[in-house]
Amino acid sequence: MKRTALFVVLGFLFVFLLSNSFGFELRESLNAAFDANGELTAWGIEKVNEINSVSGSIPDEMRAIFGDERINIAVEAENGEEILGCVILRDGKIIEAKKAFLSNPTINARTTEGTVKEIAESESQVLEMQKALNDGRITYEPVGVVATIKVTVIKILNSIFSFFTGMASLIWH
Repeated sequence: MKRTALFVVLGFLFVFLLSNSFGFELRESLNAAFDANGELTAWGIEKVNEINSVSGSIPDEMRAIFGDERINIAVEAENGEEILGCVILRDGKIIEAKKAFLSNPTINARTTEGTVKEIAESESQVLEMQKALNDGRITYEPVGVVATIKVTVIKILNSIFSFFTGMASLIWH
């Protein structure tokens, strides 16, 4: 987690952590995490705190640039239904998550339940998530000029990270 500047990952980590809690029953975990009004339950808050405890390892420079985002997340369920949610990040930590879309996001992200399942069941979730970002199974688009610049930087850094990760795996294997 230290090496990636993809703060969209924090939003998806929330979904993946929820998914793992119920042996990948996305709907069950979302129902446990959010009440009828789409607000976090005590259990959902506990999951957010687990993710936030990891986010402290993100370098300060990256957190300063990319740590304040409002991300809409759409997950296409296997039955065709679209599951909508959002996370608001401040200083690289999730400060709010809802089972609804924001009217003023800085990033819109999209994936499928199958991709969420693959990542949740992976031995290296961050690496699998990075692969999904690279091959288009997870997409994200900035909203506004500032977000567009940030996302362009994120994509460049992701390409550099992917290159060095690939080189390292060739050298060490």
